[in-house]
Amino acid sequence: MILDLKDGEYTVSIELGGGSGRASVTSPTALIVEEGQAEAVIEWSSGNYDYMRVDGEQYFPVNSTGNSVFRIPVEQLDVPIPVTADTTAMSVPHEIEYTLTFDSTSLVQEKSGKLGFYIGGALILALFGILMYMRRKKKGNAGKSGKAGNAAKASNVPEAGNAAKASKTTETGNAAKAIEAGNTIKAENASKASKAAKAAKAAKAAKGAAMGMILTMLFLSGCSGAATGNKTTAGAAAAGKEKGTADAASVNETGSGKEASEDRRPLGLTDAEKEKLPKALGDMERLQLEYAKEFSIDRFENGCKLISVSDGRRLFLVPTEEAGQPEPQSMGQPEIQSTGQPETQSADQSETQSAGQSGIQPQSQPETQSTGQPELEALSEALPADVTVLTVPVKNIYLAASAAMDMMRELDALEDIRLSATNEDGWYIDEAKEAMRSGKILYAGKYSTPDYERILSEHCELAVENTMIGHTPEVREKLESVGVPVVVDYSSHETDPLGRMEWILFYGALTGKDEKAKEAFEAQKAAMEFAGSGEKTGKTVAFFYIMTNGAVNVRKPSDYIPRLIEQAGGTYIFGVSEDSNKSSSMSMQMEEFYAAAKDTDYLIYNSAVGGTVETVEELLGKSGLLSDFKAVKEGNVWCTAENLYQKSMALGDFASDIHVMLTEENPDPAETKYLYRLK
Repeated sequence: MILDLKDGEYTVSIELGGGSGRASVTSPTALIVEEGQAEAVIEWSSGNYDYMRVDGEQYFPVNSTGNSVFRIPVEQLDVPIPVTADTTAMSVPHEIEYTLTFDSTSLVQEKSGKLGFYIGGALILALFGILMYMRRKKKGNAGKSGKAGNAAKASNVPEAGNAAKASKTTETGNAAKAIEAGNTIKAENASKASKAAKAAKAAKAAKGAAMGMILTMLFLSGCSGAATGNKTTAGAAAAGKEKGTADAASVNETGSGKEASEDRRPLGLTDAEKEKLPKALGDMERLQLEYAKEFSIDRFENGCKLISVSDGRRLFLVPTEEAGQPEPQSMGQPEIQSTGQPETQSADQSETQSAGQSGIQPQSQPETQSTGQPELEALSEALPADVTVLTVPVKNIYLAASAAMDMMRELDALEDIRLSATNEDGWYIDEAKEAMRSGKILYAGKYSTPDYERILSEHCELAVENTMIGHTPEVREKLESVGVPVVVDYSSHETDPLGRMEWILFYGALTGKDEKAKEAFEAQKAAMEFAGSGEKTGKTVAFFYIMTNGAVNVRKPSDYIPRLIEQAGGTYIFGVSEDSNKSSSMSMQMEEFYAAAKDTDYLIYNSAVGGTVETVEELLGKSGLLSDFKAVKEGNVWCTAENLYQKSMALGDFASDIHVMLTEENPDPAETKYLYRLK
């Protein structure tokens, strides 16, 4: 059933399919239609879901506490809608495929707002009649009668201001207040869809009654009341359209970081900021990055560096002898401020406030080594308040950005990582697993629920987060409030594969291994150039995996994988686009994939999400329709190695593997590192 509903609020039963069978969603749920577009409120049975994907687009929770609640678009009823939900309940976040089916026979439109309006109007008319009768009967006691009438109105009809207040209450985690028949109903968890729907109904009923009172009184007093009547709104549930919570608004501002990129300030320092820098730093020169667009590095003559990230975060790096930097002329070494907190708040105030809020004592900053750097007292005063000053190499890093681990391994800098947001079993990088097994790197909780006490006890100097930290801004705020600076790795937002790998220069600057970082990047750049050195093969390639509900997930044309395929001499069947998109993949029914990819020359199965397969027979077990595909018939079905998604510095090698696949009829298995042919 294609949705063709009038604007309004409905309830509808929902059935969850797929997954392991352990998860559930609240049913019935709210269905909100505005300007012909329908959105459903989806409340899961736990709070472990950090995003959903519908038709290739990602949606994030509209709450920060309690069960995970989302608002997703709905275009059809009675048809299973494929969705993907990412759960953090396990040691490593996992995407799980489900289906949601909305039952049209259960659809009920909510009309409590109009009903409350008419009831409220009728009630006030009756009360007004009683008052008029009493005034005629007892003229001498008109004042007392007026007071009694007002008391009667207060006990039976909520105040319009309170009703409006109820309708605007959307902050998840706070009580959603709604007044119904003069009683205050407390919804202790407005994030829950069922309670949110009730709060919305109550708010609408209360508002209707209140506005009925206002309009009636204005009419009887000779006023039109139209202006007041036009102020009615859709209530608390409809306010979820605005993302429902202050936390959700924070997600939209910082989010994965891409949505707000157009509003970010330019990377580096402004001209006004440059003028305030001490002359002893020397001239500043911008490192010319070839492909990366999400960060920049400015170098000063005396060896200091300024790293800027596209979300506005800036780190000022002061080299030490340990980093292998040349020792400039000694000019004294004052204490370094490394919290990046605004100067308007004293350290004592910050510590008192943070301890009071979180119960965790802020870490004291370790004494800085003598670096022989210029007057850092003047530097601390000259730098903008939001710039964090760190000494290089940065030590005891808390690493939540998994892409960075392979870069740190490549730099031989795992010793600078003390804490990981991924446990030992979640790593496919041997060196990382061994470091955690031996205790050199400790598990300190996932990005959304870090172990603050362990992070502080290990004297963490920097938390390196992935873009998902934008969905839990309170974590970032708490880390910074207790003296742990935070920087986000945006390498996943680079559309060019070489742009992703060029982020190794970022980590080379943090660890003082700039030359080693440059060498590693040049090696992968050479591998990429080798893969693209030949002519286009004219061979078509599909990169996909099959979801548990039978749908097929493929990479969008704007993703980096299609670019790798094109670079290696192949042609991605869905094309390549320059448009940036916050979602890297899209889902389609098997029939659609069949029509698009049946005659494709090569199939590459994505094991990172779909799981590894070893044989063609195993793949056909996921969908028998694949037996008709040209690539299956000709034995050109390949699979990615399970560790590929963590090997951020292997994209050049992966492109070379694709090139070998496309150009050699029977390549030796030893020739490819991250691709293997199905038996």
